[in-house]
Amino acid sequence: MKNILIFLIVIIILGVGGYFGFQYISRLGVSSPASQEIPVVTKTGVVQKLPKPGDDYTHMLKTSDALIKLNSYTVTLDGYANKNVSVTGQYSGDTLFVDSVK
Repeated sequence: MKNILIFLIVIIILGVGGYFGFQYISRLGVSSPASQEIPVVTKTGVVQKLPKPGDDYTHMLKTSDALIKLNSYTVTLDGYANKNVSVTGQYSGDTLFVDSVK
């Protein structure tokens, strides 16, 4: 009987602590990664096809001041090799995933 009473008291304490802990955390306003907007960027330069693509990129964009890793699931970048273009997309890590090319 004594063990059951101790068990119930521990369960009640954990439940109350969990409730107040959840209330505290929810007031902190921590946003989930899904609610964070990833900015769309536009870069201009010459697309270069790589002879040996990396794990997360297939082309490079040579701009006036940087080399940018490129990949795309929606645009075939091979047709733009060695051409000066403007690419629009979103970064994932240090790779720019291209949505459109002009």
